[in-house]
Amino acid sequence: MRGVSAWNGSLIVTGDLNMAAGLAHRVTGPQPLTTQLTFPAESPQRQLDHVLARGIPAAVAGQAVRLPLSDHLALAVDLPTD
Repeated sequence: MRGVSAWNGSLIVTGDLNMAAGLAHRVTGPQPLTTQLTFPAESPQRQLDHVLARGIPAAVAGQAVRLPLSDHLALAVDLPTD
């Protein structure tokens, strides 16, 4: 993850980073596009999954979504089309 902070261009980082939102931002550099509790899926208590970005417009909306394949909630973000 530290290699992400050295990248100079626009980027999006997504996934189960197994770290809290503040730490994910400090380690990678990009800003969170949404902040949602994602784990455990049955009764989310903390955010381990992230959508982080740099050099793109801020998200219009974000939500945590239950999928049948995981013990985590998935994150979905809407980005502006302009």
